[in-house]
Amino acid sequence: MYSKLNPYVRIACEVSSYNIGNERKVGFDHRMFYVNRGEATLDIGGREHYMKEGTLVYIPAYTDYAFKFIDPACEMSITVINFDFDSERSDIEASIHPVPYDEFSSEDLYEGYVPEGFADHLLIGEAQNFAVDMQKLRILFFNKDLYFRELSSAILKTLLLGILTRTNDDTAADPALDILDYIKEHYGEKLLARDLGIKFNYHPNHVNRLVKLATGKCFKEYVIFYRVKVACDMLVSTSEPVTVISEACGFTTASYFAELFTREEGVTPREYRKRARESIV
Repeated sequence: MYSKLNPYVRIACEVSSYNIGNERKVGFDHRMFYVNRGEATLDIGGREHYMKEGTLVYIPAYTDYAFKFIDPACEMSITVINFDFDSERSDIEASIHPVPYDEFSSEDLYEGYVPEGFADHLLIGEAQNFAVDMQKLRILFFNKDLYFRELSSAILKTLLLGILTRTNDDTAADPALDILDYIKEHYGEKLLARDLGIKFNYHPNHVNRLVKLATGKCFKEYVIFYRVKVACDMLVSTSEPVTVISEACGFTTASYFAELFTREEGVTPREYRKRARESIV
């Protein structure tokens, strides 16, 4: 299942709260934070999480986040790991610095490999058993000895698999399910990733990623797919005109509905209804 997992580590270092700042930002690769000492609140996509010594946090690429330090006078120490899950962008060796949230552009999106289980951010409150691996990564990047890239990849892969094992025991629901359920309940309404991002406190690009990881289709493709499937059922089970079904399923015009329906099913809505009723008889 995880045969593609070949993490490429760009940076592993220890930073203090004086070097982090509290502005909202977006990273262009994945990030992992381990709290060595101190405490803070980390806002991820509009949801706040308390961090203390021993807390491990994973943040997916293109997710906005911001630190809020509980006691600015008390220095906090965090191990930071910036990485990709594969080596497709290994030509970018240096750390890819995050940008302010207001300056982030979707034009810079990179659809790299993301293993199942890492679609959303993760927080492990008592993660001291991962501290040794985090320290090994820091030492490798401090010394930069021969094969430090390969060794860091192996250590991070072990760490990531450990996180998956830990989180698979968690009964928390897949965050994509809430989005898919909302689509199924509101397919007849206007649906935009931006609006669902506001509702579920995600960046619109992250909404798209969650849906794609869960269904294999991007947000827009899945909405069309689901609307067409509902239309198929209505064409067979009701006598409503095609124009009425088109509107009920959330399509802006009957001609647009016919175009998308034909692309998905290979026949026009009227031909689909005709064939379905003939097969029933």
